[in-house]
Amino acid sequence: MTDETATPARWAIVEQMGYLKAAGRISEEEMGGSKLIRLDVPTPDGGFMTKYIGGSSIYQITIVTEEVARGVQADLRDPRPVNPSAFATPRIGFNSGGRPESVFADDADWDDIDEDAQALCDRDRE
Repeated sequence: MTDETATPARWAIVEQMGYLKAAGRISEEEMGGSKLIRLDVPTPDGGFMTKYIGGSSIYQITIVTEEVARGVQADLRDPRPVNPSAFATPRIGFNSGGRPESVFADDADWDDIDEDAQALCDRDRE
């Protein structure tokens, strides 16, 4: 079934209140009884991330070509809300009281942690 009231997708730069800016394919969709702008933002890995934007938060929409929209978005930060590779991998070590604690690679030398853990285990065996 085709929705005859849907607007065709176009490329645009969307600026919202609060100095938020993104570029991508825009179209209009209804969700939860309200009309929203659907913005499909290109991601660095070649995919798209979809944002739904309420009309009252929009400051300006500038219709541009696909090349311009992709270029503008490439100059902005990654649109994905969470980038898992940006987080350090935690390891469990032991604090000075002999209790386990989570530490990150940037915060400690792993050899020291492993030596401390081994010393505590040896102490507990005595």
